[in-house]
Amino acid sequence: KIKYAIHTADAIPPPIGWLQNGPFYRGLKLLMKKYLKDVDGFFSTNREMLNYQLQTFKQKPNLITNIIYNPGFDIPLNLSIKESSNYIYTGGIYGVRKADQVIKAFLKLQEIYPETELHFIGTQLNQEALLSIKNNTKIKIFPFTKNLVPFYEKAIALIDIDADIENDVFISSKMPNYLQINRFIISQTGRNSPSRNLFKDIDSIIQCDHNSEQILNAMKKCQELKHSIQFNDRNGVIE
Repeated sequence: KIKYAIHTADAIPPPIGWLQNGPFYRGLKLLMKKYLKDVDGFFSTNREMLNYQLQTFKQKPNLITNIIYNPGFDIPLNLSIKESSNYIYTGGIYGVRKADQVIKAFLKLQEIYPETELHFIGTQLNQEALLSIKNNTKIKIFPFTKNLVPFYEKAIALIDIDADIENDVFISSKMPNYLQINRFIISQTGRNSPSRNLFKDIDSIIQCDHNSEQILNAMKKCQELKHSIQFNDRNGVIE
């Protein structure tokens, strides 16, 4: 008679696209059905993930559901904007998260703003991406570091890359921390994604499809508006 509740920080199994629709995916789905059929409360980290997960098992009558967003742990950073000119991405590139459109956009941006740089921090780029930036001294890859403040200080925008699949259900773990920094966020995301829906109508978060021209326009917008943009339009979503 003890109440039984589950909170999932990730979708189990992840949607088709992250995994192939094969024996492993179907086996994991069956396993989760076994454990989820008796829950009294089910919670997830965003609306899209919750809706997806509820489709993977048969619910008890009167199941309680809700969203519990992942918190950010960084304190707010109000950094000087004077020397900001770089674009930075922190974290891994893997699976259906790809850096190719960002790199393509930046190569075009260099023709307009030759002094700006693109930094990948703690990132492992695939061979194709590495070949595309060969001998480009303005695109730099740095090892993992705990202290990102020196990178943030020189950044004009922080880049987030979501999966290049339809109806993705994940918000990247870096977003709660990005939100606390007074820098533009360029969000490369899909239609109907959690990021697309949660961060819409926030001017300091520029949303783009997985399209290099849109990302290029976002980068140019950051250059044009960096001295006039305000970041308090995020306060509601931070709370």
